[in-house]
Amino acid sequence: MNKRSKFVWPEAYCGQLDDYTLKPFSFFDLPSIAENEAAAGPHPWSEKNFLDSLNSGHFCLGILHDGNWVGHAVFSLVLDELELLILSVTPSHKRRGLAQYLLMEVASQAKNNGVKVIHLEVRASNQAAIELYKKIGFEPVGERKRYYAGGEDAILFSKALG
Repeated sequence: MNKRSKFVWPEAYCGQLDDYTLKPFSFFDLPSIAENEAAAGPHPWSEKNFLDSLNSGHFCLGILHDGNWVGHAVFSLVLDELELLILSVTPSHKRRGLAQYLLMEVASQAKNNGVKVIHLEVRASNQAAIELYKKIGFEPVGERKRYYAGGEDAILFSKALG
């Protein structure tokens, strides 16, 4: 049986890194989130993908800068395991530590909510992401051959939260 749990993000919490604010996004934010996703890389999620995630109860978190969304992530929680489904930062805001900040904040809050492990998969060609994940304690635990469109392999990573 697939049992889902609710990830509880502190309602009054908004993380802060320099001029950036970390907070959940909602249905109202989808046009901006989808627009940023399309600009972030070659394999974007559609607005419908984000809508489906929100409707499924996935945990959707974004990064705001000067009132504009510049990054986002979506996580799925099943029992005591959190899975990163998507993580993107717009090109003009990359290499500022935002993805690392987002992942570390989520890991901290997840641990506070009883989550034991975070899983993710990444394209084998995405060296920047692979280096980031390793840097913050994710370990490669497997691969999925020809997982992505075009036949690219996925590398599976996990991080135990203690």
